[in-house]
Amino acid sequence: MSFELTDAEMTHLIANWKDLRSELSGEVTEFFSQEGAPNTRLCRSHLNELGMDCGFPTMVNLEINRHCSLRCIHCYIGLEDLTSRAPSFFEQMTDRDFSSFLDELKELGVFLLVFTGGEPFQNKRLERFIEMASAKDFVLEIFSNLQHLPRWFRMVDPLKARIGRIQVSVYSSDSKVHDFITTHPGSFDRTMANIKSLRSRGFRVEVATPLMQGNFNSTRETEGYFSKLGIPQNFSWPIVNEYYSGHAGKNQLNLTSDQFMQFVAEHPNFLIETCFHENPESPICEAGKSLFSIASNGDVFPCSQFPFWVGNLRDQRISAIYDSGEMRRIRNMRNIDTGLNVAYNYCIGGNYSETGDPLTQPLFFVKSIKAAFKGERRKGQ
Repeated sequence: MSFELTDAEMTHLIANWKDLRSELSGEVTEFFSQEGAPNTRLCRSHLNELGMDCGFPTMVNLEINRHCSLRCIHCYIGLEDLTSRAPSFFEQMTDRDFSSFLDELKELGVFLLVFTGGEPFQNKRLERFIEMASAKDFVLEIFSNLQHLPRWFRMVDPLKARIGRIQVSVYSSDSKVHDFITTHPGSFDRTMANIKSLRSRGFRVEVATPLMQGNFNSTRETEGYFSKLGIPQNFSWPIVNEYYSGHAGKNQLNLTSDQFMQFVAEHPNFLIETCFHENPESPICEAGKSLFSIASNGDVFPCSQFPFWVGNLRDQRISAIYDSGEMRRIRNMRNIDTGLNVAYNYCIGGNYSETGDPLTQPLFFVKSIKAAFKGERRKGQ
């Protein structure tokens, strides 16, 4: 890893390195010393802090293809891309191309790579990508629907391959609800069988459950189901018209205000408060600074959830894009720019997807938040 610092930045780094090293040591030591698969969940927040403090990217999302075997009702990818067999930007890379690309990321300071899609296990180059990335000492994550594990992956050792986490979307513990959302009968059973198989081999598997009207009535059962299995599971919200396709109408799948009010009453920690006025000159978030995302066509974005185009790898090296004026514009946004004192679950990517302005929260989002707080007040009366 190498990066350039000004004299002032170097002085700051030296002055704060002792505290930073002390802060990182506990979980990082556990990450590297534990038996079995590494657990990148332990390191993510610290990698983010390191990148934010020192001004270089530590994490990158790679959308290696867009095709997928499922047709989930909330998917942001258009049907044309889901069904296309045209090779993605990454699939067109030779080994030499991909090796050089990884070297560029390493020079920037990147530590963690996330392979995502579409469905990354449908990518015929994934095996080689993993081999090359792990050989260069990157730590990896894979986001998959786990419908199908290719034969070669059934032989992969998670520790040797440096795979720290596999995340999979499961929409409900009720197979009928899950299969309704994926539109593929039997998809729940296939995913769960592969989850259990991976866990038996030492992989860390986590479940993400996007909240929507179609699975709201089974949220309690879903939580209990995965808790009993000892599998980490969390809910995400909202559904936005994400990320790069321009498809509209997906947010109509969101919970109603009354449903969201009930969910927050049952999960009071779900609302995350940000006090912008306490640190007005701090960056709003890590997008474009400690992390960024590359789409399957080579487009680069500040974050996988923030479809603000900053460049394409067919035209520029990744280091030039990271240092571009467009990327600097995003990472130079400060808390004071929001004009808010306090906000909840604030996301500049979600804002931009819905309103075209990263600083303006969508109306349906604000209404749901207000409804949740009305519910809390009634509950406390």
